[in-house]
Amino acid sequence: MWRKRASRFNRRVARHRDVRAWLCGVTSCFLAVTAFTQTQKLHEIPYIGQKLLEVTVTALENPVKTDSGAVLRVERQGEFVRFIATEDGVVTRSQWYQGTRERPHVVFGTADRRFHEVDNRVLVELINPKQLESIAEEVRAVRAKHYPSLGYSIVWLRPGQNPIEAVKRLQSDERVKHAELQLKRPLMIPQ
Repeated sequence: MWRKRASRFNRRVARHRDVRAWLCGVTSCFLAVTAFTQTQKLHEIPYIGQKLLEVTVTALENPVKTDSGAVLRVERQGEFVRFIATEDGVVTRSQWYQGTRERPHVVFGTADRRFHEVDNRVLVELINPKQLESIAEEVRAVRAKHYPSLGYSIVWLRPGQNPIEAVKRLQSDERVKHAELQLKRPLMIPQ
């Protein structure tokens, strides 16, 4: 009789241990996801009247939280990549890009609250336009052209090159007055 009572007691204790272990696991996963969404810092790039936030591919694994409270995440679905912005659990923006390339360079606008794909062209305003060729070589550009009537130059980067990194490098160069990203038109996919 004592054995029957002892075995029932052991089964109950084992069940409670399983429930406690499950709850601890769920709680730790929730805390880990919350910590990841708060720790990742986004690079800000100034753009006409707003700041652009670089959305990295790491958002595939961990959602990224902006200063305004929007959560940015990336999903891969077949040959397309979907960038999603949510606020208070509600999807506010969603944009699709072809994932056949190595990596789409995507930014999120703080003012218009939209995703934009970055083009491989960079608009550059130089102190001395004669230095355009040497600056283009330094950023490993394919081509560069100065437009004297407009007062700026365009630098074309290689297809696999990161235009966001090139703009950051050009903005820190003292020979450059202004460097700016060029944004592509969004891909239209019916939902």
